[in-house]
Amino acid sequence: MRSNAFLAETRPYRRTFVVVTIVVIAIGAVWLLLTPSRYVSTARLMVSIEGSTTATAYQNDEVVSGRVNSYVALLTSEVVSNLVVDALAVPMSAQQVAGKVSATIVPPKTSLIDVAVTDEDPERARLLADTVTREFVRYVDVLETPTGEDDQKVETTIVSTASEPRQSWTERAGLATAVVLFGLLLGSVAAWIRARTDPLVRTARCAAEVSGAPVLVRVQGTGTPTDDELDEYRRLRLRLRSFTRRRAGPDDRSAVWVLASPNGEADTAVVASNLGQVMISAGDRAVVLDYDESAIRDRSPLQEQSRGPSARGLSDSPPSGESGFRGADPESMIEDLRIDGTTVVVAVSPVLSTCTASIVGGYADGVLLIVVPAETRRRDLARATESLRDCGISPVGVVLVDRSGVD
Repeated sequence: MRSNAFLAETRPYRRTFVVVTIVVIAIGAVWLLLTPSRYVSTARLMVSIEGSTTATAYQNDEVVSGRVNSYVALLTSEVVSNLVVDALAVPMSAQQVAGKVSATIVPPKTSLIDVAVTDEDPERARLLADTVTREFVRYVDVLETPTGEDDQKVETTIVSTASEPRQSWTERAGLATAVVLFGLLLGSVAAWIRARTDPLVRTARCAAEVSGAPVLVRVQGTGTPTDDELDEYRRLRLRLRSFTRRRAGPDDRSAVWVLASPNGEADTAVVASNLGQVMISAGDRAVVLDYDESAIRDRSPLQEQSRGPSARGLSDSPPSGESGFRGADPESMIEDLRIDGTTVVVAVSPVLSTCTASIVGGYADGVLLIVVPAETRRRDLARATESLRDCGISPVGVVLVDRSGVD
């Protein structure tokens, strides 16, 4: 998943992200505060060869390089740690002492070895560093034997004794950074898990995935929208006009659009009325119908119809206001309006409540599913889509209707 898609999917769950992140970082901060400070003391060793000559200089460098690599591993072994435990008689095992010691070659590829000892007690860190280097030098002096005919011998000396112990701020800063990154990671994972398991539809991406149809627009579901709120309805009108042009050509403005919610969480009549309002305002011949099993009711915008046949709106529409057509055949009535070049917007009952959407959608240009973020359930949207497709109807798009905040 791309980062922008991930952010879009998890944005409604930013509160979950923030809470989990803060809790994890707070727990990590408490852990850091309760963890005792650790101190580091360092010493330095040098490896050289006694009795070397110019003729054997290159060979000696190779010998020293090999010894240095071996000594780095030997310094952290339990062999040396046992000598330290015996010398100091400390209540620690050789394995514990070895865990406190680290050794590195001083770059770039020198014969110097830095030995560092980390401990919660600064004085003990210094004592261990001194003892480790001292016992190590004694050990390798016994271990080494002459390496050449000219009585050459590898020698290890202490260049600098244990330094003044200092707090390991680098380690602590690294742990703090790790805690913050871990908190951000867990917060992101928590938001993603909630996004994938949330029973409600909250984002356009989720609505598109569940329904298998594109999200056309996001509108306000108020009965008296402001002019700014109607801008999204104007955008929806243009999207629907593009569908009509592809189907019938640029000169044919007639179309039938059915608006249905999955399970009644959206007031489709309000959305249909607002859409009809912007259509009429743009000069389209449009009528809005509220269709249920008992009747077809005309809900076209009153203020536009009152302008008469020459005005924008319907010339042959029923009387303004809410009129019922109980005996009317919906198919013949809507087809008559289509022949007249009218765009018909039909608000129908919820898909899962009745079969109205399937009946009317059968002779419509397309069905729009009206989804309310944070109210429409994923399961209902999936079942509604499946129900329509079982009747041979594929929703042309989803319209998101905002009524309340999310998360």
